[in-house]
Amino acid sequence: MFLTSSDYVFRPTMGIIMSRLVITVLVCMTLVACSKKKERLQGERIDALEGIYNYAPSPQLKDTMVEIPAPVSLSDWTMAGQNTTNNIGNIAFDGSTNIQWKASIEGAGKKTRLVAPVFSKDTIFLMDSDHAIIALHQSTGKTKWTFEATVPDGDEDSFGGGLSLSGNRLFVSTPYGKLYSLDASTGKLLWEK
Repeated sequence: MFLTSSDYVFRPTMGIIMSRLVITVLVCMTLVACSKKKERLQGERIDALEGIYNYAPSPQLKDTMVEIPAPVSLSDWTMAGQNTTNNIGNIAFDGSTNIQWKASIEGAGKKTRLVAPVFSKDTIFLMDSDHAIIALHQSTGKTKWTFEATVPDGDEDSFGGGLSLSGNRLFVSTPYGKLYSLDASTGKLLWEK
């Protein structure tokens, strides 16, 4: 006995029934969500950015020459943002992007925010996530010295603080309200408040 196409009955499996049910529910939810009319707030609409992005050239500056200062080499980066105005100017770049060395910093990762490093002459100063201050030799990456800032018991997960250089002094602030002054050459504690 042979089966003909009229003898065959399609019986959907449970997986096909569930997928059709899920698709039907999602379509219905989408239609319901789109059908709600959003209520507009009453009042006059004012463009908050009006006039800010008007980039038409000023006729008064038509004949003014723009001069870019000569590039300068940075020997110091003494605070976050490089200086008090956060204006680093025209920094010299030799085009080299070769990695000279790498160093692992405790706690550095996607979920941890580290303090911006500072450097002066031949030393880079860092603060790791455990609030240890590390001085690395700029050309080799080798540790020159470390200083362990005081961390209150049970409060190891905080972040923040900052580093700043002035002369041969490294100033360190912590998220615990401590301020340290260290000898930048040796890491010796000069004072703390």
